[in-house]
Amino acid sequence: MFILNNNINVIIYIIKSIFLAFLLAFISISIIMLFFDFIDKSSPSEILGLIDVFGIIVVSPLIETIIILIIVNFMRKFISNLILISIMISLFFAILHSMTNKFWGFVIFFPFVVYVISYQVWCLKSYKYGFFVCLFTHAGVNTISVVLMLL
Repeated sequence: MFILNNNINVIIYIIKSIFLAFLLAFISISIIMLFFDFIDKSSPSEILGLIDVFGIIVVSPLIETIIILIIVNFMRKFISNLILISIMISLFFAILHSMTNKFWGFVIFFPFVVYVISYQVWCLKSYKYGFFVCLFTHAGVNTISVVLMLL
């Protein structure tokens, strides 16, 4: 599977990762919409201003990527399993996101698995690659989400 391979073009990897993360989020949203009628399905931001859009596309991915790299590098001292680290960190971010809306905690879990795996896979090449692949994948998914919210 491409997600565990850093021997491909980094741009192609980022594009595929954006698609995969967005697809997983879309499937999560669809499941919630179809089967869980009792959950508040409102978007975290009903009206987006320019500052909100900048925050969602640039600031949030940057801050969250920095947090990811700090936690991953700490956890690697105790755990060597890439997938386990990714699941644990994604669960942490899902819990944080669910504090504003329980629905979003579930939705962002799977994209964060993609972000954390991509960071770890590309760190094998260099930490700079790991950082930017994770950052651009996250920013790409958030960009698509913002565009869809504005339609």
